[in-house]
Amino acid sequence: MKKLSILIVITIFLAQGCKKASTDDLSNNTALKQNLDANVTNAKEKLVAFITDQHLLNKVADFNNLARNNAAQNTARQGLPRNTDREDYESFVQTAIDPNSYQCGPTILDQYINNKVSTWDANDFNIYFAFSGIVFDYAFVYQNSNASGIPYFGDHGQYTNVSTRTIRDLKNFWNIPTDIYLTSSHGVFFNDINRMTVILKLYRDLGILDPSTTDAQITGIARYLQLVFGSSHFQNFLNPLLTFNAFASDADPFFHTTKKIVMGDGIQQAYFDLGYGDVATQAIMSHEYGHQVQFANPALVTFEFTPEGTRLTELMADAFAGYFLTHSRGASMNWHRVKEFLGVFYSIGDCQFSSASHHGTPNQRMKAAQFGNDLANNAQNQGHILTSQQFITRFLAAYPAIIAPDGQ
Repeated sequence: MKKLSILIVITIFLAQGCKKASTDDLSNNTALKQNLDANVTNAKEKLVAFITDQHLLNKVADFNNLARNNAAQNTARQGLPRNTDREDYESFVQTAIDPNSYQCGPTILDQYINNKVSTWDANDFNIYFAFSGIVFDYAFVYQNSNASGIPYFGDHGQYTNVSTRTIRDLKNFWNIPTDIYLTSSHGVFFNDINRMTVILKLYRDLGILDPSTTDAQITGIARYLQLVFGSSHFQNFLNPLLTFNAFASDADPFFHTTKKIVMGDGIQQAYFDLGYGDVATQAIMSHEYGHQVQFANPALVTFEFTPEGTRLTELMADAFAGYFLTHSRGASMNWHRVKEFLGVFYSIGDCQFSSASHHGTPNQRMKAAQFGNDLANNAQNQGHILTSQQFITRFLAAYPAIIAPDGQ
């Protein structure tokens, strides 16, 4: 799959935790707002030239290899740690489907995404592919506590209540340590020159950008990104695709990061727009929290960045979600409604069996969630919650049936 950002992450999605305006806020810059179209066109040309000179789009594969090699090493490293959930979401805008004996195909989510890019030109795509991921890289590295601002969810905080309630319920449900930080990513990150500059300088330090790139060049790139992502093509920082992602990460001693879950505004907005606002946040977050359950059980779960290894951990996270969402002491949702949403959400499942971020086919993902639902609903004692260790053991026993080809 093609990646949409130059970052490489392990785990398994901040922008800005609070609503404080940057001193370089585009809305306050009268000079830039004058002749805006010409300024945006010039910014695109400068950014595409920078992408070409730095070979940014071609570096993706190289850093994928670096991250894969470093994933098993507890040593100083180049690049950011790898994250299969991030890679899968990022690749969803352009997905090549090879159905084979499985059912994969276009859905209403594909149509939604196509509508959001309908006005983009080739330069918009290149800039998006190269730079949109910096909002999540910033979240991964720098947003580790409320010291950086109290998180809000949704561009106007509209998903804050459901997000904070869901993380509280998940922490009460699973028997793992609860020192997991929930944070958010917003499109207005790209209106903050200072934050973009910080992460771009880190890219330079890690070798993602050429070490000879000057501070002045980096500041210039940040200003160009502000203009482009603040333009009408990107809905003035609010195009959902700028933050169409969610991911979980374990604590990383190299970057001194905490265990966390990052929820992008865009992925929540997309599913609310499609009519699934009553279940989307809970389902997405319960999947990501499932990865935190895996991190807490290293004796039972091994992360292998191969198609088979990723499929196992992703389908297990789907099963964790199905169990929590319908359990009487979890989200206690109606399975039929959950299943309707998952039918759309799991369209992010894929048939790219050779991809290291392969999440399983849509049907396999649904079967995994159904497994979790069945465990909850068929239990003799409806109030009993399996320990994470018990759940993982049962899932692994059922796994061969879950991944059997369609029709078997």
